[in-house]
Amino acid sequence: MSLANRVMSSMALAIALLVAAGPCLADDALRIGGVGGSVGTMHRLSAPFAAATGIRVEVVPSLGSGGGMKALQAGMIDVAVSGRPMNDKELAFGLRQQITTRTPFVFVTATQSPGGFRRAELGANLLGGDPRWPDGEPIRLILRHISESDYLTLFPSFPGTEEAVAVLRRRPDVPVATSDQENLDMAERLRGSVGTSTLAQVVTERRALQVIPIDGVVPDLNTLRDGRYPFSKTFHYLVGPGVNDRAARFIAFLKSPEGQAALLETGSLP
Repeated sequence: MSLANRVMSSMALAIALLVAAGPCLADDALRIGGVGGSVGTMHRLSAPFAAATGIRVEVVPSLGSGGGMKALQAGMIDVAVSGRPMNDKELAFGLRQQITTRTPFVFVTATQSPGGFRRAELGANLLGGDPRWPDGEPIRLILRHISESDYLTLFPSFPGTEEAVAVLRRRPDVPVATSDQENLDMAERLRGSVGTSTLAQVVTERRALQVIPIDGVVPDLNTLRDGRYPFSKTFHYLVGPGVNDRAARFIAFLKSPEGQAALLETGSLP
């Protein structure tokens, strides 16, 4: 089975299981799901939201941005989190964006002393004959499915990376991750790994990975806030056309001082 078919089958299976389990899910719980990179953030927000409102949270994994929006439109979840803006078809569902958060878009590695990358040279370096880390370890880039929302940030932000990824995609020895969680699993496991992710996912999943400085700037909330680190990914929190009380209270919580503080702890700027 091709990578694209595996990704679509996984998403379809997750949605099918969600539909089948619908009657068994607690009616008083807030159901939230969407892009894999936000799953850790959803779990981290669950406790302070439950403490503030008494509403339990059920995080539905493995939906993806598009799958989360389909589940939201079908009424199977209350809030969807997307790693990209809605397209025209999704806007026609009547879904509404309520809040967005930004988190540093980062390069990660299991290499202990990776040094840093230069933005202008990254694409050319990845296509070099034998790219290596400062300690001599070969650099092993982890790829994602071509529709992965990380590429919406990577390609326009780092010159030459779109061409480099297209070339590397034709090599059978270059690993391809099919989900945000598998992506970081590979990054932790492979010697010399380098992958793209977000600070929010690395922080909330407590990953044993190094975040790589770009042009000498360490990615964190301070450098993102003041503009020294300009590379970020946006998470879009969406509700359906018939927003229920649980969803309304969750969005209100995210906009409250308590919710804003909780988001900051996940590595996200409200």
